[in-house]
Amino acid sequence: MRAVFPLMIGVFVASSHAATVTFDDVASLGEYTAQGITFSSNISFWQIGNSVPTVLEDPNGGAVSNPNGICVGPCGTESGSIYFDFDVENVSIYALSGPSDDPLNSGVEIRAYDLSDNLLGTATADPLLQFDQLTIAAVGIRRLELISPVLGGEAWDELSYTVTPVPLPGALALMLPGALVLRLRRK
Repeated sequence: MRAVFPLMIGVFVASSHAATVTFDDVASLGEYTAQGITFSSNISFWQIGNSVPTVLEDPNGGAVSNPNGICVGPCGTESGSIYFDFDVENVSIYALSGPSDDPLNSGVEIRAYDLSDNLLGTATADPLLQFDQLTIAAVGIRRLELISPVLGGEAWDELSYTVTPVPLPGALALMLPGALVLRLRRK
């Protein structure tokens, strides 16, 4: 009697996970490389300091985590990028008007790109607000561009993202080569 091995392949999906980068847990942005996050060379720490209005320090959920945020160039007039070594499906970051209590400048936005540098989405800050959480939901985000058009205008804080689930081979798929060898051996 011949043994018949069913050819079954199971595919399981690893669960996605969310993470937040507060920019307060490291001494340099280079330390995030171990987490798979890198920054363009014109992004640096921004020290929140004492000049930040109280509303930014506790805006009912937190736009700012003391003591650090990040700044592109001289806090404006440039765009800078945050790179992910993995696919992200949701990303958000707070745009902060600083250091005074004036509203955000017109034209503050973020743009998300995939690995091939295709634009996946854009979110623009409300220029009537002092801080605004900008969010883009798209599958396959690998780069987040931060745009702040006015010198000394904006800083950024509280980067949150969700890692895209990766399909993993199921246990049956891993046993398939062994089952085929056994079947061929019996012939």
